Amino acid sequence: MAKETMMEYLAFLDAREDALWYPERLEGYVPPIKEKIKIPAIKSKWKHYNGLKYKVIAIANEENTEKYPTTVVYKGKNGKIWSRLLTDWHRSFTEL
Repeated sequence: MAKETMMEYLAFLDAREDALWYPERLEGYVPPIKEKIKIPAIKSKWKHYNGLKYKVIAIANEENTEKYPTTVVYKGKNGKIWSRLLTDWHRSFTEL
C-alpha cells in the first residue's frame, strides 16, 4: 500500500474512532435528552429481581453532581444496609 493511501486510511480510522468515542465533536450533533429518573420515596418497599425485599432508608447526594451521583440507600430484611446509584436502581428493583 502506498504511503499516501496508508496515511489517508489512518486518518479515516482516526475520524471514525473520534465519532465513536466523542460524538459531540461531530458537526450537527444533538445531545440525547436526559429524562428525569424518579427518586424512590423514603420508607418505600421494593423487590429486587432475585425476589428479596428491601426498604429505602435514605437518598444520598440528591443534587447529583458528576463527582457525587445520587444514590439510594436501602436495607434488607436481614438488617444489611446497601447502596446503589439511582441510575441503576430501576433496572433491578420494582416497587411493591
